[in-house]
Amino acid sequence: YELYKTFDVVANCSTITEAAKKLNISQPAVTKAIKNLEWQLNGSLFISHLLKNIHLTHCTIRDYCTWKKAHTV
Repeated sequence: YELYKTFDVVANCSTITEAAKKLNISQPAVTKAIKNLEWQLNGSLFISHLLKNIHLTHCTIRDYCTWKKAHTV
């Protein structure tokens, strides 16, 4: 569950740094959580750019929207 919580926050932020601040954990911890989730799901979740901004991949956007609907109260 914590991996998905981290993913949810990262998906709504533009940088890992911003997500780490919101989660009150270190940047390496956020990166490790995302890498672990990507390993479990066998695919990339984000596209990283030179300016360190991150964006969801096209497949992730679709899957994230489905997951978010299922987990919204």
